[in-house]
Amino acid sequence: MDAVLGFVGGIFKQVAFELLFFWPGWLALKVLTLGKFPKLTKPGRDINDYGDVQAVSYFGVFVVLLALVAIVKYWPT
Repeated sequence: MDAVLGFVGGIFKQVAFELLFFWPGWLALKVLTLGKFPKLTKPGRDINDYGDVQAVSYFGVFVVLLALVAIVKYWPT
């Protein structure tokens, strides 16, 4: 049972990072570096650069969390 849950969790993590967090991180890095980085455009096909995909995805997590904090802080009450 642990193997099945580990497999499902790993698939969920990979899908969430590649689909949900890659694109906000990619966009923020493109804006911050004036279009020079990252050169990746398709996270599923650039398997040789998977470390870069993960780095962009982690930056995407940071960007999403920062946006959520800004929304909560400045939301009109």
